[in-house]
Amino acid sequence: MKTKYILNGGFTADNKEKDNSEFYVEILKDVPQNSKILLVCFAKEIETVNENTTRVKAEFNQTKTQNQLIFEVANEQNFIEQIQSADVIYFIGDKTLKSRNT
Repeated sequence: MKTKYILNGGFTADNKEKDNSEFYVEILKDVPQNSKILLVCFAKEIETVNENTTRVKAEFNQTKTQNQLIFEVANEQNFIEQIQSADVIYFIGDKTLKSRNT
């Protein structure tokens, strides 16, 4: 499969009801059955990751044309391996700079 980049941005809080189904259909258009989708949430505050991944999974599943999608949430320890095994890498945006408790 050739590499395909789809860029989507410019979220505004007043446009939460926008139908993004065409966006998700395009992402899934050429992926194999039982595709693995890596959800990258590094820009999110840790306490919002579960809420955001749940929302994104639901949006993907509403538009899927295949039987099953396999989701994995990226982690910093295994990120390179996760990228290598993913069919789709989906970056969930938020803040350019976020606070980190290290």
